[in-house]
Amino acid sequence: PLASLLHRQRSVAQALNTSELSPRAGPPGDVVRAIELDSAAELAMVLHNLTTDTQTAVIHVQLGPSTFDCTGPDWPFDFARVRASVVIEGQTGSILSGGGERTLFHVSVPDANLTLRDLEVRDARALLCGASGVEPGCSGGMVLLSDGRLQLENVRFVGGDLYDDSHALDARGGAVAVHGGTARIMSCQFVSLYAGEGGAIYVRGGHVTVTGSAFYDNAAMVEGGALLIHGGDVRVQSSDFSGCRSERGGAVVVHALDATAARPQFDSCHFENNSAVRNGGALLTTGKGSSVAIEASIFLRNRASGQGSALDINSDYDSDQRPVLRKNTFVANIGLSSVRYANFLEWICPAGQCAPELSPAMHYPS
Repeated sequence: PLASLLHRQRSVAQALNTSELSPRAGPPGDVVRAIELDSAAELAMVLHNLTTDTQTAVIHVQLGPSTFDCTGPDWPFDFARVRASVVIEGQTGSILSGGGERTLFHVSVPDANLTLRDLEVRDARALLCGASGVEPGCSGGMVLLSDGRLQLENVRFVGGDLYDDSHALDARGGAVAVHGGTARIMSCQFVSLYAGEGGAIYVRGGHVTVTGSAFYDNAAMVEGGALLIHGGDVRVQSSDFSGCRSERGGAVVVHALDATAARPQFDSCHFENNSAVRNGGALLTTGKGSSVAIEASIFLRNRASGQGSALDINSDYDSDQRPVLRKNTFVANIGLSSVRYANFLEWICPAGQCAPELSPAMHYPS
């Protein structure tokens, strides 16, 4: 009813004018809690009123068990004006929806600090290259991080049938795009996301840590069905990549890195049933300077029509950045080879044990 809606809007507006939401100076870790919100309009109202110069307050926004339709003119929200730390926490039934039309958040300045926790994000739209008003290529279906800090905890990202091929071809990162800053992704799920490059996550720079997360049924039209790394410092631990697909690099592609980029690391990960039309059914490295370190990971039933059904090391690198595989398992991967490398690959284990079995067409360094 209209009267109920107006009463609710007055309650939120009143809260915005009290110390419940107004950031206040205080010791580090000072927490300011918001009332529970039930609509995207209320959430936008709260966020647009969080302007402060203090960095000590923590603004805690609690979402109700509702679907938040974030397709209005207030979205995406840019945290450039917010200096406090913002925590947006959901509960069972809390869903942020971009309706196939919007990216939701842009974290763009060094002082920005955003945490998203215990919620679901559906049908956010990765921005076309250059359409976000920032440098070309800054996409990101849900969050674009170009500076500051982003923490994702137990967030479920779900795609939909809202992308057409002409749009997706230019999109980078169906859920998240990182061009700078620091991103920590913990216990998250990325499901049925779609982009031209990096079906779920696109990394161009910054520091990215992914822990205990799952990538299911993600796809990219060009490369990197789940994850595309084009620079930055990336570490992925105890995470699963399953059913992801692309033209090249069914789950992951590591491109030529810039001079300041660290070698991406994958530790205790599981790659299963990923596929590439060409090379690198699970993981592909390509370009001069591109490298990777993989330890204690499993490659199971991945496919590629070309080389490297599990892993394709198709790059030129310096000796101190050569790819390293340690204590990995390769089982029932289907393609012209399980693992291909174009230069030198160091197996820190006896060939035929944690490395793939020897075949006449492949050479393994001792």
